[in-house]
Amino acid sequence: FSAISGPNEYFHLYPCNPNDPSYRVIIEEGLSASDMFLGYLMLDALIGNLDRHHENWGLVTDREKNIWLAPTYDHASSLGHNLLDAEREDRLITKDRGRSIEAFVKRAKSAFYEQGRRCPSLCCFCLAALRLEPERANYWRDKLTLLTDEILDGILRRVPSEFASDISVHFMYEMIKCNKKRILEVDYGSRKETVCCNQGCPK
Repeated sequence: FSAISGPNEYFHLYPCNPNDPSYRVIIEEGLSASDMFLGYLMLDALIGNLDRHHENWGLVTDREKNIWLAPTYDHASSLGHNLLDAEREDRLITKDRGRSIEAFVKRAKSAFYEQGRRCPSLCCFCLAALRLEPERANYWRDKLTLLTDEILDGILRRVPSEFASDISVHFMYEMIKCNKKRILEVDYGSRKETVCCNQGCPK
């Protein structure tokens, strides 16, 4: 986190491409590169991304030597990507709490390590908030509240049927809803007050 979390004596790090149309909005919102990266980690927690390792985030530079945080990329290892529809359906209808979607999403681990252990995706977001800007976690959490069930359903229904079955779309919908609830339940305060999600995150 230290690579993007504060002033750098060697170069200025933009939160995104300064020539991108979204740059003005990002600057008006007062977001830094570390704020944007924190948003990436919340996205990981939301979709259960298992693959945010050191090669799946980066910096971009141009001929003028501007340097900015690359857009988030490579989310293929998310949303129960390796499950067959039979297991998805079973997890959707089971009464076994150990097989439920709620139990499944808690197993998602980031590719970041903490004290030699892979950190659960939600705990990774909590730790980043603790070490970077706790109040910015609340900024992203407020943005997440704008993702209503209706909007989420509309987004997922745009996925072509050849890429995702109805069962798969339903599973993704319930998985994201569950992770959204978990993210919103965490208390993000100051660096001394942030409460972790208590999912086995290394202390």
